[in-house]
Amino acid sequence: RVAPPLKREWVKSAAEKEEAAEAESAARAAKARAAIDVLNHARLLTRKDANSYWFTLPGCGPLMAELSNGRTEMLEVIRRKKFGEMLVKEAEGRKLKASTLGCRFHLRDLIGRGALQLVHTTSGGMVKLVSTRE
Repeated sequence: RVAPPLKREWVKSAAEKEEAAEAESAARAAKARAAIDVLNHARLLTRKDANSYWFTLPGCGPLMAELSNGRTEMLEVIRRKKFGEMLVKEAEGRKLKASTLGCRFHLRDLIGRGALQLVHTTSGGMVKLVSTRE
């Protein structure tokens, strides 16, 4: 039995679309592999397992240590205050022992992470510890 011409055209059209989609998928996979190779060569990617990678930043260890130490010291300073709050002017005027990045940097970092809340008062901005107890 011979298929009607309309049905044959539809089957041929569907097969052509499938082949085009497979070719496009193969081209996308090749581009992705090339991009991964470039990032790997630049040491910006490291393999996590067979199908996934981690982004890396070589040499950023000292920066991360400064960031962590400064966060800790800044939070301790504010935690020691009577109500766990401090004027921004007062906080920015402090010298940190554990970090060279500066109080202003660490205040913005902690506000951005959600560890501190910025409250506007008549005396200026005030940072307040965010309660972690729920």
